Amino acid sequence: MKNNSKSRDKILNGITSGWVLVTKDNKRVLAHAKTLKQLIKNIELKGNPEGSISIVPPANFSSYVG
Repeated sequence: MKNNSKSRDKILNGITSGWVLVTKDNKRVLAHAKTLKQLIKNIELKGNPEGSISIVPPANFSSYVG
């Protein structure tokens, strides 16, 4: 499997945590927010563009319980 971390960092352009809507071709972020609920509101305000919703894990998630 190819390592896409550099391209992922380029796409996220400084977004370090939260939720994002990425274009179908994974080339740019259409919307982002701290919470999924806020992201959905942002997507609705933009006219519901098509893409994939993803979570951006924080750099340090050592306290994550899931």
